[in-house]
Amino acid sequence: MKKSIWTVLLLTCLLTAACRGGETTPETEKETVTKTDAAQETAVTATVADQEEESEDVPADGSYEGIVIDAAMHSLTLYTADAKMIMAGLPEEGVQLKDGLLLGIPVKVVFQDGEVTEVTDGTAKPLASREALSFAGSVLYAMQYQDLDTLAALAAYPVYVNEDGGVTAEDAEAFLAMDPDAIFKPERVKAVLAVNLYELKELDGGKYVMGDGTPNVTFQADEGNDRGFSITGIN
Repeated sequence: MKKSIWTVLLLTCLLTAACRGGETTPETEKETVTKTDAAQETAVTATVADQEEESEDVPADGSYEGIVIDAAMHSLTLYTADAKMIMAGLPEEGVQLKDGLLLGIPVKVVFQDGEVTEVTDGTAKPLASREALSFAGSVLYAMQYQDLDTLAALAAYPVYVNEDGGVTAEDAEAFLAMDPDAIFKPERVKAVLAVNLYELKELDGGKYVMGDGTPNVTFQADEGNDRGFSITGIN
Protein backbone atom coordinates (compact mmCIF):
# COMPACT_ATOMS: atom_id res chain seq x y z
CA MET A 1 0.00 0.00 0.00
CA LYS A 2 2.80 2.35 0.94
CA LYS A 3 4.49 1.60 -2.37
CA SER A 4 1.37 2.59 -4.33
CA ILE A 5 1.08 5.89 -2.47
CA TRP A 6 4.70 6.80 -3.14
CA THR A 7 4.23 5.90 -6.80
CA VAL A 8 1.21 8.19 -7.06
CA LEU A 9 3.06 11.00 -5.33
CA LEU A 10 6.02 10.62 -7.70
CA LEU A 11 3.80 10.71 -10.78
CA THR A 12 1.98 13.76 -9.44
CA CYS A 13 5.25 15.62 -8.96
CA LEU A 14 6.43 14.77 -12.45
CA LEU A 15 3.17 15.92 -14.03
CA THR A 16 3.21 19.18 -12.06
CA ALA A 17 6.77 19.95 -13.16
CA ALA A 18 5.87 19.28 -16.79
CA CYS A 19 2.87 21.58 -16.63
CA ARG A 20 4.89 24.33 -15.01
CA GLY A 21 7.44 24.02 -17.84
CA GLY A 22 4.76 25.21 -20.29
CA GLU A 23 3.75 28.16 -18.13
CA THR A 24 4.97 31.72 -18.83
CA THR A 25 6.92 33.14 -15.91
CA PRO A 26 7.38 36.88 -15.32
CA GLU A 27 10.98 36.50 -16.46
CA THR A 28 9.85 34.82 -19.69
CA GLU A 29 7.23 37.51 -20.32
CA LYS A 30 9.85 40.22 -19.81
CA GLU A 31 12.23 38.52 -22.25
CA THR A 32 9.45 38.19 -24.87
CA VAL A 33 8.49 41.87 -24.55
CA THR A 34 12.14 42.90 -24.86
CA LYS A 35 12.57 40.86 -28.04
CA THR A 36 9.33 42.28 -29.49
CA ASP A 37 10.39 45.86 -28.75
CA ALA A 38 13.77 45.22 -30.35
CA ALA A 39 12.13 43.80 -33.48
CA GLN A 40 9.77 46.78 -33.72
CA GLU A 41 12.66 49.21 -33.27
CA THR A 42 14.59 47.44 -36.03
CA ALA A 43 11.57 47.62 -38.36
CA VAL A 44 11.11 51.34 -37.66
CA THR A 45 14.81 52.02 -38.24
CA ALA A 46 14.69 50.14 -41.57
CA THR A 47 11.60 52.09 -42.64
CA VAL A 48 13.24 55.42 -41.82
CA ALA A 49 16.37 54.38 -43.72
CA ASP A 50 14.25 53.44 -46.74
CA GLN A 51 12.45 56.78 -46.62
CA GLU A 52 15.74 58.67 -46.38
CA GLU A 53 17.10 56.72 -49.36
CA GLU A 54 14.00 57.55 -51.41
CA SER A 55 14.21 61.22 -50.46
CA GLU A 56 17.71 61.40 -51.91
CA ASP A 57 16.15 61.01 -55.37
CA VAL A 58 14.37 64.35 -54.96
CA PRO A 59 16.69 67.33 -55.55
CA ALA A 60 16.94 70.02 -52.92
CA ASP A 61 14.84 73.12 -53.47
CA GLY A 62 16.34 75.45 -56.06
CA SER A 63 16.91 75.90 -59.80
CA TYR A 64 18.53 73.28 -62.05
CA GLU A 65 19.55 73.58 -65.68
CA GLY A 66 20.18 70.71 -68.04
CA ILE A 67 19.52 69.14 -71.42
CA VAL A 68 16.27 67.21 -71.84
CA ILE A 69 17.20 63.59 -72.61
CA ASP A 70 13.77 62.04 -72.04
CA ALA A 71 10.23 63.37 -71.88
CA ALA A 72 6.72 62.09 -71.34
CA MET A 73 3.30 63.65 -70.96
CA HIS A 74 3.79 64.48 -67.29
CA SER A 75 7.55 64.32 -66.73
CA LEU A 76 10.98 64.98 -68.13
CA THR A 77 14.56 63.95 -67.45
CA LEU A 78 17.38 66.42 -67.77
CA TYR A 79 21.15 65.95 -67.74
CA THR A 80 23.03 68.72 -65.98
CA ALA A 81 26.44 70.15 -66.86
CA ASP A 82 27.95 68.24 -63.94
CA ALA A 83 26.56 64.96 -65.29
CA LYS A 84 23.60 64.49 -62.97
CA MET A 85 20.40 62.88 -64.23
CA ILE A 86 17.36 64.60 -62.74
CA MET A 87 13.82 63.33 -63.21
CA ALA A 88 11.11 65.94 -62.75
CA GLY A 89 7.35 65.85 -62.87
CA LEU A 90 5.70 68.59 -64.91
CA PRO A 91 3.48 71.02 -63.00
CA GLU A 92 -0.07 71.68 -64.20
CA GLU A 93 0.94 75.31 -64.60
CA GLY A 94 4.33 76.92 -64.89
CA VAL A 95 5.63 75.23 -68.06
CA GLN A 96 6.81 78.07 -70.28
CA LEU A 97 8.89 76.75 -73.19
CA LYS A 98 9.13 78.77 -76.36
CA ASP A 99 9.10 75.79 -78.71
CA GLY A 100 7.44 73.27 -76.42
CA LEU A 101 8.99 70.30 -74.68
CA LEU A 102 11.49 68.68 -77.06
CA LEU A 103 14.36 66.26 -76.61
CA GLY A 104 17.76 67.91 -76.71
CA ILE A 105 16.70 71.38 -75.58
CA PRO A 106 18.20 73.20 -72.57
CA VAL A 107 15.71 73.86 -69.78
CA LYS A 108 15.60 75.20 -66.26
CA VAL A 109 13.43 73.57 -63.62
CA VAL A 110 12.62 74.98 -60.21
CA PHE A 111 11.99 72.66 -57.24
CA GLN A 112 10.07 73.88 -54.22
CA ASP A 113 9.07 71.63 -51.32
CA GLY A 114 10.10 68.63 -53.39
CA GLU A 115 7.83 69.55 -56.32
CA VAL A 116 8.57 71.19 -59.67
CA THR A 117 6.91 74.60 -59.80
CA GLU A 118 8.44 76.02 -62.98
CA VAL A 119 9.92 74.78 -66.27
CA THR A 120 11.40 77.40 -68.59
CA ASP A 121 13.96 77.62 -71.39
CA GLY A 122 17.50 77.33 -70.10
CA THR A 123 19.84 80.29 -70.06
CA ALA A 124 23.01 78.36 -70.95
CA LYS A 125 23.26 77.39 -74.62
CA PRO A 126 24.90 74.11 -75.70
CA LEU A 127 27.38 73.91 -78.58
CA ALA A 128 25.73 70.99 -80.38
CA SER A 129 22.42 70.91 -82.22
CA ARG A 130 19.24 69.77 -80.56
CA GLU A 131 19.16 66.65 -82.74
CA ALA A 132 22.72 65.65 -81.78
CA LEU A 133 21.97 66.18 -78.09
CA SER A 134 18.81 64.12 -78.36
CA PHE A 135 20.83 61.24 -79.78
CA ALA A 136 23.50 61.68 -77.12
CA GLY A 137 20.74 61.38 -74.52
CA SER A 138 19.77 57.99 -75.95
CA VAL A 139 23.39 56.85 -75.63
CA LEU A 140 23.46 58.03 -72.01
CA TYR A 141 20.36 56.03 -71.19
CA ALA A 142 21.76 52.90 -72.84
CA MET A 143 25.00 53.21 -70.88
CA GLN A 144 23.30 54.15 -67.60
CA TYR A 145 21.03 51.11 -67.67
CA GLN A 146 23.48 48.90 -69.60
CA ASP A 147 20.88 48.22 -72.29
CA LEU A 148 22.62 46.27 -75.03
CA ASP A 149 19.52 46.13 -77.25
CA THR A 150 19.20 49.91 -77.32
CA LEU A 151 22.91 50.35 -77.95
CA ALA A 152 22.68 47.90 -80.86
CA ALA A 153 19.80 49.91 -82.37
CA LEU A 154 21.86 53.11 -82.11
CA ALA A 155 24.86 51.72 -84.01
CA ALA A 156 25.72 51.79 -87.71
CA TYR A 157 27.23 48.56 -89.03
CA PRO A 158 29.89 47.46 -89.25
CA VAL A 159 30.73 49.03 -85.90
CA TYR A 160 34.13 48.90 -84.20
CA VAL A 161 34.43 47.78 -80.57
CA ASN A 162 37.76 48.19 -78.83
CA GLU A 163 37.90 44.83 -77.04
CA ASP A 164 40.38 41.95 -77.31
CA GLY A 165 42.59 43.92 -79.66
CA GLY A 166 39.65 45.34 -81.58
CA VAL A 167 36.50 43.65 -82.86
CA THR A 168 34.22 44.69 -85.71
CA ALA A 169 30.60 43.65 -85.43
CA GLU A 170 29.25 43.27 -88.95
CA ASP A 171 25.60 43.51 -87.93
CA ALA A 172 23.29 43.85 -84.93
CA GLU A 173 23.16 40.08 -84.44
CA ALA A 174 26.93 39.91 -84.08
CA PHE A 175 26.90 42.90 -81.76
CA LEU A 176 24.25 41.37 -79.50
CA ALA A 177 26.29 38.16 -79.33
CA MET A 178 29.16 40.03 -77.68
CA ASP A 179 29.77 39.89 -73.93
CA PRO A 180 27.79 42.75 -72.31
CA ASP A 181 30.43 43.03 -69.59
CA ALA A 182 32.98 43.84 -72.26
CA ILE A 183 30.76 46.57 -73.72
CA PHE A 184 29.73 48.05 -70.40
CA LYS A 185 33.09 48.06 -68.71
CA PRO A 186 32.93 50.26 -65.58
CA GLU A 187 35.60 52.65 -66.86
CA ARG A 188 33.77 53.10 -70.19
CA VAL A 189 30.38 53.62 -68.56
CA LYS A 190 31.92 56.13 -66.16
CA ALA A 191 33.66 58.02 -68.96
CA VAL A 192 30.54 58.32 -71.11
CA LEU A 193 28.24 59.28 -68.23
CA ALA A 194 30.67 62.03 -67.19
CA VAL A 195 30.06 63.93 -70.45
CA ASN A 196 29.06 67.58 -70.28
CA LEU A 197 26.37 67.83 -72.94
CA TYR A 198 26.73 71.60 -73.04
CA GLU A 199 30.30 71.19 -74.29
CA LEU A 200 29.64 68.32 -76.70
CA LYS A 201 30.45 69.57 -80.20
CA GLU A 202 30.88 68.38 -83.75
CA LEU A 203 34.48 67.56 -84.65
CA ASP A 204 36.16 67.13 -88.04
CA GLY A 205 34.26 64.68 -90.19
CA GLY A 206 31.03 65.35 -88.34
CA LYS A 207 32.06 63.14 -85.40
CA TYR A 208 30.98 63.55 -81.78
CA VAL A 209 32.93 62.01 -78.91
CA MET A 210 31.30 61.10 -75.61
CA GLY A 211 34.13 60.67 -73.15
CA ASP A 212 37.25 62.62 -72.30
CA GLY A 213 39.95 60.63 -74.09
CA THR A 214 39.65 56.85 -74.15
CA PRO A 215 37.42 54.96 -73.41
CA ASN A 216 34.57 56.70 -75.21
CA VAL A 217 31.64 56.31 -77.59
CA THR A 218 31.64 58.12 -80.93
CA PHE A 219 28.72 58.92 -83.21
CA GLN A 220 28.02 60.98 -86.30
CA ALA A 221 25.23 61.98 -88.65
CA ASP A 222 23.60 59.08 -90.47
CA GLU A 223 20.67 59.56 -92.85
CA GLY A 224 20.07 55.82 -92.81
CA ASN A 225 19.09 55.90 -89.13
CA ASP A 226 15.68 57.27 -88.19
CA ARG A 227 17.34 59.05 -85.27
CA GLY A 228 19.56 61.00 -87.68
CA PHE A 229 22.79 59.74 -86.08
CA SER A 230 24.51 56.44 -85.43
CA ILE A 231 27.22 55.13 -83.14
CA THR A 232 30.39 54.53 -85.14
CA GLY A 233 32.77 53.34 -82.45
CA ILE A 234 32.88 51.99 -78.90
CA ASN A 235 36.44 52.72 -77.90
